[in-house]
Amino acid sequence: MPKKVPETLSAEELIDLRAPPKSEIPVINQIKLPEADGFIFGFPARFGLMASQFKAFLDSTQFLRKAQMLAP
Repeated sequence: MPKKVPETLSAEELIDLRAPPKSEIPVINQIKLPEADGFIFGFPARFGLMASQFKAFLDSTQFLRKAQMLAP
């Protein structure tokens, strides 16, 4: 089932930027990652880099990687 990472901008900033309405895709939580059988990441590259929302999400999983909770 597809999931999306949390938005890093506030609701007010999204309104100011005229962002499109939110989709019905559920937001993933870092605590749920160890329960997954696998991961497939997909995102558009901006200037050769991943989206800042996804980078912030990966950075927030540091405690899982240190404890090797994502290792097979």
